[in-house]
Amino acid sequence: MLPHNAIQKGRLLENYVAQEIRKKRSDTQAMRQIGSGSGIWKGDINSKMKILNRQAVIECKNQKVVKFQEWWIQTEKQCLGYGEPVLVIKLHNAPLEASKVVIYLDTFLELAKRASEPKKKEPDNELKWKLNNPEKAVKDLQRELK
Repeated sequence: MLPHNAIQKGRLLENYVAQEIRKKRSDTQAMRQIGSGSGIWKGDINSKMKILNRQAVIECKNQKVVKFQEWWIQTEKQCLGYGEPVLVIKLHNAPLEASKVVIYLDTFLELAKRASEPKKKEPDNELKWKLNNPEKAVKDLQRELK
């Protein structure tokens, strides 16, 4: 389906982004936010997705003329000081699959750092003790639950 107007173009990108979030299993309930930005939920995508333990606030733009600074300011404002701004841009005549994502440099570097860290870490001393003393650990846990 080819979009006929700006609203349809925006919906097309928003639906695509929500679908991709669901497909990649970041959030199986992700969906396009109806009336985005006007209610309690800010951003174009209603998702529980987190980036670095902060709520991702996703703004989608599918317009012929790129107004990067204006869009970024809008995305940041919608975070209300607690979310992580994510701006998704589909360039004119580009396929949806070629959409770009804009995030803070620091966020990008932290994500890259975490991705390169080993998946398995050595347990800390407390966990080592519990693993070596399971009976005592279970008794301690039972005491805590009472």
